[in-house]
Amino acid sequence: MLENSVWRKYNPELKVQDALAKIYKLDLDEVEADEVEVYSELKRKLTKKELKQFAMQSALCSEEDMMNILKLSAEELESSARRVNRKVRLDYIQNSIKK
Repeated sequence: MLENSVWRKYNPELKVQDALAKIYKLDLDEVEADEVEVYSELKRKLTKKELKQFAMQSALCSEEDMMNILKLSAEELESSARRVNRKVRLDYIQNSIKK
């Protein structure tokens, strides 16, 4: 299902669970949800632009690339990055992937 997703476009090798486990400082064995469930939860909680930015941040894209693709200024990108990180760290996303 994720073959044509925004996530796979920027992260062909990295799984969504790996990226979130790193953020939440969890071991991969603590993540019980499969990749489709985790991605679906992110799609529900983030806007399309925020999801794209999260995928690009996880892929370690340069700020210049993100500014060009997302059509944001440096200040807007910084503000948006804080908002995305805050949303991703919310408990209901973390609880949806943990055992």
